[in-house]
Amino acid sequence: MRNFLLISILISCLFCTKKLNKVDTIQGNWREVSSYYPDYVSIGYAHFSGDSAILNNFEYQKFKLKEDSLILVLNRPYEHTINGFTNKEFFKIESLSKDSLVLIENREYWNGFDVVEDTVKYLFKRFTQIPNQPKLVKIEFASGWCFGKCPQRDVVIDSSGYFYYGPRKYDEIKSPLTSNSEKDLFNTISFLVSSIPVAFLDTLDGYYNADSQRLVTNLFFEKGLKKQIISDHNNSLMPIFMKLEHSVNFANNLKNTDRLDLKVREKVNSLRN
Repeated sequence: MRNFLLISILISCLFCTKKLNKVDTIQGNWREVSSYYPDYVSIGYAHFSGDSAILNNFEYQKFKLKEDSLILVLNRPYEHTINGFTNKEFFKIESLSKDSLVLIENREYWNGFDVVEDTVKYLFKRFTQIPNQPKLVKIEFASGWCFGKCPQRDVVIDSSGYFYYGPRKYDEIKSPLTSNSEKDLFNTISFLVSSIPVAFLDTLDGYYNADSQRLVTNLFFEKGLKKQIISDHNNSLMPIFMKLEHSVNFANNLKNTDRLDLKVREKVNSLRN
């Protein structure tokens, strides 16, 4: 009986370790890729941090891993036309490794004539740094108008660890905040930027849909190189946008500060609605 109990405990521990490893493995930043484009062209983004995740969305939601399934607990449940009240989304984990994540989603919808089931496969890869890229030293970011109540904010962060978050309209944060200890956060964002060729950044500038939120991003590199991108969220910079827009939730030692008057804010406000 004693040996049986010991074996049972060992099996349970092995199962727990396997489950823990899967949770650990999925943590971090993932770029959704397609065989039609180079890997640096993101068509989607996922970030897993603790028990929260962004998955092709603009906000963090709680997630669970159960056997071969990824379950998102929705912050905003909705009434599905076929499945009724929906407060969770389910993805099958086809494969998960250190560098690759493949998810499968089964969706049902009414096409006007019948209920149709659609299977979508998402391929995610880890971000990889492109060698010999100019070194990023500072970011200025401002989000502006959209057709609706998109949160608007200003963000400045640089390689010294300086961080400024200035909420504008429709933001849950009500007063500007600052910190001088955000080197790790800057390095994370800098690594994401370094996964995109600098020359490719020019192709992202000037494109946004009529009702999408306007974003202005200034990227400052060493030796005076600067890139300004005016766009919406729908491009390969989305991972950087998400890091900046949620940066206040990952920053440390925040304190209240005075509002800064930034040229990047003036620029985004000058864009025509």
